[in-house]
Amino acid sequence: MTPFGCLAALQQLGLDCLMRLHQARSVDWQRGKRLGKADRQLQWAKPKRCPRTLSAEQFAALPDTLTVRLLRIKATLKGFRTRNLVLVTTLLDPVAYPAEALATLYLQRWAVELHFRELKTLMRLDVLRCRSPQMIRKGLLMHFIAYNLVRAAWAPVGQQASVAISGQNAQGNLYCALNLRSGRRATLKRPHQRQGNFQAFLRRLRHGRGAHDPLYLLVDSHSSHKARASLQLARELKVILLWLPKQCPRLNPVEHLWRALKADVAANRQFASIEETLRYAETWTQRLSPQQAFRKAGLLSPKYWLHKLYKNF
Repeated sequence: MTPFGCLAALQQLGLDCLMRLHQARSVDWQRGKRLGKADRQLQWAKPKRCPRTLSAEQFAALPDTLTVRLLRIKATLKGFRTRNLVLVTTLLDPVAYPAEALATLYLQRWAVELHFRELKTLMRLDVLRCRSPQMIRKGLLMHFIAYNLVRAAWAPVGQQASVAISGQNAQGNLYCALNLRSGRRATLKRPHQRQGNFQAFLRRLRHGRGAHDPLYLLVDSHSSHKARASLQLARELKVILLWLPKQCPRLNPVEHLWRALKADVAANRQFASIEETLRYAETWTQRLSPQQAFRKAGLLSPKYWLHKLYKNF
């Protein structure tokens, strides 16, 4: 839906909106009423053509003009480069809604995305097996009802603490390889997924093994895996990289391990830092027995594509 259609539809429902203006849309800061520095109020005209996302009736119901407010902010988050963003909103009063408050509100958007991810992980919404849009809507509604019931049951346990949303996105990466013969897991904690860290993981795999034993490692097409230095090191260490098809993470047994781990971490744990989360994840992975690791990785299922290789390895 176009920004005009989205803002107008929300206003018809009595709702205000704050969103980022698409970078392809140019802004003339000389138009409209000046509310402050890089802060303008102006009129948007209704598009001449009906977008594909709206029916003719919905398009006809939109107003001919829409009063919006454009403001430019400087986004400065720890760990990210400073960026200039242009926001559009229907919150027009500069006194009730100053530009600084709107900028702070928008920068909390990443925390909202994390809450959506938690909801999908907790309620197993990452895969919807319905075959029609109507059934998908019914499935989502039932998951939301179940989620509210679960939260209502948890609420009397204790009062939730007030936690300020920083808008920061802490990151961490846990490398893992599963031995199909012994069930042994090799892991390595790193703050980022970069080629230097992947090369350290390759050395970790070769540690303690004979120099003439070839290793076969199933990997995806991440840029750190395909870097020239990574490929050269893999050849030197006699690690043969087997490439998965693009956008097919479920073909990797370790991804199924992560699915079980994420369900445990997101649903039943709260950590003070990303480092503590990584330590817990590594401990959880290493404490699995070989049989547990094979089962959670999906290798015990006769329908899994690596089952025959696992049985005959």
